[in-house]
Amino acid sequence: MARLGFALATFIQPAVLIVDEVLSVGDQSFQDKCQDRIAEFRANGTCIVFCSHNLDQVRNICGRAIWLHRGRVEADGVPSDVLRAYSSNLVSMDPGSHKVTDSPPRVLCQILSASLSDSAGVPTSTFRPGQTMQVDITAFFSADFRGEPGVAVGVVREDGLVVYITATSLEGVTLRKLSDTVFATRLVFTNLNLTSGRYYLNISATDEHSMQAYSVFEKAATFQVHSSSPHGGLVSLEHLWSDAQEFKES
Repeated sequence: MARLGFALATFIQPAVLIVDEVLSVGDQSFQDKCQDRIAEFRANGTCIVFCSHNLDQVRNICGRAIWLHRGRVEADGVPSDVLRAYSSNLVSMDPGSHKVTDSPPRVLCQILSASLSDSAGVPTSTFRPGQTMQVDITAFFSADFRGEPGVAVGVVREDGLVVYITATSLEGVTLRKLSDTVFATRLVFTNLNLTSGRYYLNISATDEHSMQAYSVFEKAATFQVHSSSPHGGLVSLEHLWSDAQEFKES
């Protein structure tokens, strides 16, 4: 239904296009096509009203952002500034009760932030094969969320190839509770054996079953891997060469 609705709405060249959460449904291919079509409309001067709780999509698509809360404009301006205010509001805590205050009523859960650092905890987005990469994640789960809060992380190459996926539920990991509704965890890749290239992380809020991604933060963090190795492919595999004669003698 979402595919059909979007196709009908974008079949002609509208003067104003209103998009409400359509990019939160469907597979990645469908979402990519939607974003490409929206980019075409923007290039042709169409006025687009994009309504979404996906902060990354708002950041990538919009030139202006308005944060609405209970029918009132909380912030209006450059997307980066408005999204920063919105995220700060989600994680703002009352020092006395340590509870999140004034959370948007429709948001059950959301990935708030993701940051990368090396083994020493120094923030960086550039790594070499074999190095350690730490991913610090914070997530919001409202009091109405049913299930055990969890996160799933997908490592994706720049061209969209999924390299690796893991989730807290698969590893038996429980998120650290920062407040009644804000949680955190750290994912550590101790041996980042990827070949040279650009990569990004898609991070989802899930439950203990990891059967559904309730909220996806696409390209939550991006990083590069630099290697002087002439080898190609996706990963760097440890290996040895041996001639046939040596193999027979051994």
